[in-house]
Amino acid sequence: MKVVATVFGSAIAFLVVCVLAFAYFTRAPNEAKLKQIFYAHRSSFEQLRKMLETEPGEMQVIKDGRAWSVEGDKAKSYVALMKDIPATDVSRLTDRSPKPLLVITVWASGFAGDTVHAGLCWTDERPPRCVSSLDAFTRDPKSSAGTGWVFQSIEGNWYIWTDRLTGRSP
Repeated sequence: MKVVATVFGSAIAFLVVCVLAFAYFTRAPNEAKLKQIFYAHRSSFEQLRKMLETEPGEMQVIKDGRAWSVEGDKAKSYVALMKDIPATDVSRLTDRSPKPLLVITVWASGFAGDTVHAGLCWTDERPPRCVSSLDAFTRDPKSSAGTGWVFQSIEGNWYIWTDRLTGRSP
C-alpha cells in the first residue's frame, strides 16, 4: 500500500510540475520584454522593414522557411534576419487598410483558432485600437480597446502588438 501511495504522490507531483512549467514557458512576453527585443535587435528590425516595404503585395515567411508570395532566395534572407531577432514569422498585410502593415511576430502560443501572438509592426498610419499599455490590456482584455489586435506605440511608426483574442489585423 505504501508503494502505491508513493507512486501516486510522485505522479501527482510530476503533473503539477508539468502544468507549472507549461504555464511559465507559454506566457506572452510583457511590453518591457517586447521593447527589449526591439532595441536589442533594432538593425535587424529595420532591415526587415525595408525588405517588407519593397514587397508588391501581401506576403508571409515563417521561420522554418515556408513562404507565401516570396521567391526562394528572398525568403532565405528573411529567415536569416528572423533568426537574429528571433521571430516566428514576418508578413506584409494590405487587406484592411490603404497603407501596409509590416508585421514581425516574436511570440505565439496556442493551437489552431486559439493561438495568441505578440510582436512588433511598422505602419505609416496610426493603427486603430491603440492602447497606452499592452500589459494593462492583457490583464483586462474586455477593456474599451475591444477584442482582436491591439497596438502600443514605442517609437515613430513602430508599435508593439498582441491579439489577445484571435483575429486578422484591423
